Amino acid sequence: GWSVGLALSVLLFIFLIVHEFGHVFAARLTGGMADDIIIWPLGGLASVQPGPGLNAALKTIAAGPLINLAFAALFYPGFYA
Repeated sequence: GWSVGLALSVLLFIFLIVHEFGHVFAARLTGGMADDIIIWPLGGLASVQPGPGLNAALKTIAAGPLINLAFAALFYPGFYA
């Protein structure tokens, strides 16, 4: 019903925010800058500038999907128990 839809929508929004914050924190940890996060109907966009070097850029790019993988590993046993 609508309560399940609402709960899943709230979870999706939380996961989206945390994913974007992963990019922001990674950019700041590598010496870069992160100004804002834009949330819109098609997802999110973190406005970041990674620190100097290719390694910093790759870490900043990979941080969001790694957060998603951590969530998947955390919640997978609960969904299929």
